[in-house]
Amino acid sequence: MLRKRFLFFISTLVVGLLGFFAAPRDTALGIPIGGTLYASQSVFDNFQYRLLMKKTLNGDAGALESLVKFDCGGGGGCYDHGEVLVQLLSKAGDVKFSSMVSGLSTETKYELRSLLAAGFEYGSSVQPSDSEVRFPMTIGSLTARESGGR
Repeated sequence: MLRKRFLFFISTLVVGLLGFFAAPRDTALGIPIGGTLYASQSVFDNFQYRLLMKKTLNGDAGALESLVKFDCGGGGGCYDHGEVLVQLLSKAGDVKFSSMVSGLSTETKYELRSLLAAGFEYGSSVQPSDSEVRFPMTIGSLTARESGGR
């Protein structure tokens, strides 16, 4: 009888742990992470990605830079990545996001501009043509022809 209970406990524990680790966690902070991007990353990379999203929303410019440089796997994964960045911009707000952008290198700004363009085009409720109206400070920081940055 004790052996049956023990085996039941172990099997329940194993199934529970498998369910926990296998369950998709393709949303972070209310922001959906596209399936192509999510599926192309390891469990650790997905954890890191969500952590960088949280730090970016808290105003961490270093986290934004790491997020921009995060390997999106190419193709559809990069469109998903751009969509996440657009959602972060929307949630953080133009003022906060543009202040993080201002400290980025010219190369990183270019990468961010490309990813945001993909995100606006791919799945955002904001049309690419409206992005300058909704986020004038951020788009201005990304398109300014200055030699600043790191």
